[in-house]
Amino acid sequence: MPQSIKKIILPHAIAIAMVAVATVILYAFRDQLNTSTVALLYLLPVLISTTLWGLSPGILASLLTFLSYNYFFLLPYYTFVVHESQDIIALGIFLVVAFLISQLVGRAKEGLEAALAREEESTRLYELSIGLTGVNDLNEIALVIARESVEAFQAEEVEVAVENVPGEKPFMVQAWGDDAERGEKPVAVMPLETVRGLLGEIRFWRDEQPLSPTEERLLHTFAAQGALALERAALAHAETRAKALFCFSRISHSTGDGQGCNHEPAQRTSNLGKWGEERASGCRR
Repeated sequence: MPQSIKKIILPHAIAIAMVAVATVILYAFRDQLNTSTVALLYLLPVLISTTLWGLSPGILASLLTFLSYNYFFLLPYYTFVVHESQDIIALGIFLVVAFLISQLVGRAKEGLEAALAREEESTRLYELSIGLTGVNDLNEIALVIARESVEAFQAEEVEVAVENVPGEKPFMVQAWGDDAERGEKPVAVMPLETVRGLLGEIRFWRDEQPLSPTEERLLHTFAAQGALALERAALAHAETRAKALFCFSRISHSTGDGQGCNHEPAQRTSNLGKWGEERASGCRR
């Protein structure tokens, strides 16, 4: 059974089991407990199910406790027919309270999970930014993207294919998780794309677990930052090659003293800061 289906079925099955256990225990003490006490005790599986597994199992537990309370603890027993008006009121109040508890606790749990997801997303993006800072080698940039993706998404394998960078040869890097075995088809393929065009793509494998919307958004951000880093490194390489060719060209046409590289190269590379100045001074020498 796929892992994603197990994650859906298992919490609901446990909620059903908890209601069944609570019913057996309360039924054994039915003669000693009044209906109000039974109703209060029946709220426990609702609260526990919602707190541990979320809103959907909590609502299921609410419905099951409502039916069990009516069937086993309100006269006449073993029927869903209610004769007393006060029992009808008690059932209505119980159902409303059970649903309110499941809704409130479920929303609080979802809010907490969303906050934790945002914190995790921010942390992963920060780690990726730190890893890409100061890296100008295309292979190293692709490797950082692959490694950070493996850690962020618990992936079996991540491939980063860089195929359309102008002036650079196509290449591919890989990173593996703890489980080196991968499926035949990737779970997701995310393009490495900038406004200048498509540079490559990220291929992502994980054991039968599709990406959640939050993970898809994070992977898209990974791809966007990685594409920008690749483009920035490619532009730096192109500028370096152009400057070197310009210097060699001026030197070859000069009288031999190399003074043709004194001014114009320094002006063209002024935007490179200290690195450009050092390279320009080297060219003059």
